[in-house]
Amino acid sequence: MAAWLLLVWMALWGRADLAVVAGGIVVIALTYLATRFPALPVSPGRIGPVALVRALGAFVADLVVSSAVIGWYALRGAKAVRGGIVEVRFRSTSDVMLIMVVNSISLRPGSLVLDVHRAESLLYVHAMPVHDRAGAERVRNEVLETERRLMRVFGRPLEKEAP
Repeated sequence: MAAWLLLVWMALWGRADLAVVAGGIVVIALTYLATRFPALPVSPGRIGPVALVRALGAFVADLVVSSAVIGWYALRGAKAVRGGIVEVRFRSTSDVMLIMVVNSISLRPGSLVLDVHRAESLLYVHAMPVHDRAGAERVRNEVLETERRLMRVFGRPLEKEAP
């Protein structure tokens, strides 16, 4: 996580000189002390490399497709696009897994996690385009598939089945 944060820090500054790297290390250390990030309860040997490659590939494909769809709607005008709020019951009981799913969904153009009800295992996702119930069901299935892929990466079986 620290290495990833340092890469993001350097990307934000647009360079990788000694001052930026040293400043990034200080900021990351202070962030860790202030927030105490949860540790992912998985040993490195349990991460499935094939599942990781598949999950990354699917994420990149989702980014490309969702960017193209949102771009198309942007060119057609604001009246053409309709969004919707979709309720999704997630299956994982892991807070870390939930954070990864929420971030993965929110990074895609046209989708945003609006609310999480941890006690009820519910996510509320705003997505575009959603024109009807079939569109809402498509969004729900995409979120659940993202969760499934991430659970496979970390060697965690589905902890509870969807209703």
